[in-house]
Amino acid sequence: MTIRRFVTLLFVIALLAYVVVAISSLRPLVQTPALATEGCHLVSADGLIGAEDMEFDHQTGTLYIAAANRRSTGTFRPDPGAIFRWHPDDEAAPTKLPLQGMGEALRPHGIGFFIHPSGERRLFAVHHSPRGESVAIFRLDQEPGRQWLTLVRTVQAPHFVSINDVAASGLESFYVTNDHSRKPPWGHVLEDFAMLSTGSLVYFDGTSARAVASGLRYANGVQLSANQKQVLVAETPGYRIKIFARQDNGDLTQLGVTNLQTTPDNFSIDDHGDVLIGAHPSPFRFLRHATSAASHAPSEVVQIKLSAEGAVLSNKTVFSDPGDRLSASSVAVAHGSHLVIGGVFDRGVLHCPRR
Repeated sequence: MTIRRFVTLLFVIALLAYVVVAISSLRPLVQTPALATEGCHLVSADGLIGAEDMEFDHQTGTLYIAAANRRSTGTFRPDPGAIFRWHPDDEAAPTKLPLQGMGEALRPHGIGFFIHPSGERRLFAVHHSPRGESVAIFRLDQEPGRQWLTLVRTVQAPHFVSINDVAASGLESFYVTNDHSRKPPWGHVLEDFAMLSTGSLVYFDGTSARAVASGLRYANGVQLSANQKQVLVAETPGYRIKIFARQDNGDLTQLGVTNLQTTPDNFSIDDHGDVLIGAHPSPFRFLRHATSAASHAPSEVVQIKLSAEGAVLSNKTVFSDPGDRLSASSVAVAHGSHLVIGGVFDRGVLHCPRR
């Protein structure tokens, strides 16, 4: 065998191996049966498209929803969107929150929520501004019969390359994920095709930003645990989450890795302190759904119980649907008798009785 033929053979074998790994990770043939879908119904509101992330204020039972149309851009970077509020105990549907001081249309992605001991409430939103990646920090203001968001500050940093989700840790401090290390679109294409682990987790302490974790495979959702002592990060194509211990200065030490049978997207903490994960059982069908609303994608919600030290005590699926009721679930939140699930592209949110 000549050297040329040997090199060609090696190339073909490597290419075939890549194709096998790629197809296996996309799970095009996975079956997603309906689980706990009885009584679920879609709740719609004007402009409520692509409810990609949500946060419950468990003290008041109020839900905050970040929504934006992503399908029209073809890049997963949203059109101008909005933040909605909903009190499902006594309101029929979410309503859009007015924004003050923004100066430009909000293009939200992940959101975070923080309550200061004084009672001040702040909402953090990843904002894909045409001027660059940023995190917008809003104060929740209200008077009888009216609530609105007032911009406190917009944070930009060289570390914010392709940010996805944010977890608030103080009035102006937060963790934010970079799902890629290069800018879209071609930087994303290169890293995804090569299956590179180039995602990172960045901490902003109120003054400056620094990377506190790197080498993550598409770092997606990020969440502080109920006791604020751990940070969870979703590595979506890796079918896993990483759990870190959090230091007083924001630095992280990895505690462990939890493998899943689905691809995790965004996290939330329910009113019992458990972690809920919106997930995608079939990335292949998710990608098809991203290009065509006619192609449904399955949805799944995973519940994880953590110990006070950050050990995973249990891990189970509490909801799944083949895409008939909601496609491409990215987040799930729960409070009282309510389980609410949002999707990356669909209209409305899915409201289910909590079991």
